[in-house]
Amino acid sequence: MLRGGIYKPRTSPHDFQGLREDGQLELCAPARIPITIPSFSLAWILELDDHLLYSGRLEPARRALPRVQAMLDVHRTCWKDGLLVSPRGAPYWHFYEWADGLDGQLGKHGLTTDRWDAPLNAFYVLALDAAARLFQSVGEERQASAYASDAQAIRQAIGERFWDDREQAFRTYIGPGCAPHFAKLTQALILCAGACPAERASPLRRRLTEQDGRMVETTLSHSFYAFEALLQEPELYGSYVFGKIERDWGSMLYRGATSFWETIKGADDFAKAGSLCHGWSAIPVYFYQTYLLGVKPLEPGFRRFSLTPLGSVLDKASGTIPTPHGAIEVSWHKEQGAVSCQVTHPDGLVCQRDSINWES
Repeated sequence: MLRGGIYKPRTSPHDFQGLREDGQLELCAPARIPITIPSFSLAWILELDDHLLYSGRLEPARRALPRVQAMLDVHRTCWKDGLLVSPRGAPYWHFYEWADGLDGQLGKHGLTTDRWDAPLNAFYVLALDAAARLFQSVGEERQASAYASDAQAIRQAIGERFWDDREQAFRTYIGPGCAPHFAKLTQALILCAGACPAERASPLRRRLTEQDGRMVETTLSHSFYAFEALLQEPELYGSYVFGKIERDWGSMLYRGATSFWETIKGADDFAKAGSLCHGWSAIPVYFYQTYLLGVKPLEPGFRRFSLTPLGSVLDKASGTIPTPHGAIEVSWHKEQGAVSCQVTHPDGLVCQRDSINWES
């Protein structure tokens, strides 16, 4: 049953192209594929939210909302013991990234007992928060409130159920027969989802930078979440994040890359079948814009945007940010520890300025 009564009920989620009966998206729509990746289905909702925020175009989001609601209605029926339980069976590839214990064992997957995945539940929280914003954007406050309430319930359960006192970190999996597994991606996603209690957050961010072998490292694809988690304390971890971008992505350039590779091994990975053009590795573009230049949309289409340059990493930076209304141009430099900044932007956009010096 559709919650909130906002949209007319459909006979089945499968009434929507690309959406399966189980509330998951086809791995490659519009084709029918025998497997699907649950975390990727939830990430699609995040993409819709981002598209609205950066483009300002409400109509694509409005058209997608019935499908979002159908998906999340099915997910709501899959709660068990206060969390989203991972779906069982061969159709479900529980992939998170190409790292030990997180790749879902393609070709060998298929849960036979209950298992709860911290990454999946963190994605679920992020998707529920995104859905709440999307429904709010079209004035559907009741549905938005329902999703926000669900997100808070899962958020609290994550913080309580996955924490391991001995390791002082969150487990990736819990359930019958689950061996302890600790990954930096798990910690990062939980931090990004706001599911980590405040007193544990700073020590956990510090652990994301430690190379002690106690946690599975994050790979190119999901470094986005590790960097976002660290940049919740930008002055403390800005140099680490952009130093890692310089090393990892710079290594591709030194090896002749003209596009972003799927993994750091490039063509040599996957028995010489590594992808050399993978969108999920293009994340430096976002971090340069959002943190080095300091421009981030706060309302759809940049109608209101923040300007908070990260002066702890560079002494100066300049760039142009395209928006639906025209370009935002930013130039800043640092002298004797003080950041001075110039910005020009189209009429109608509002710049929320940080406590920095402004030049005319």
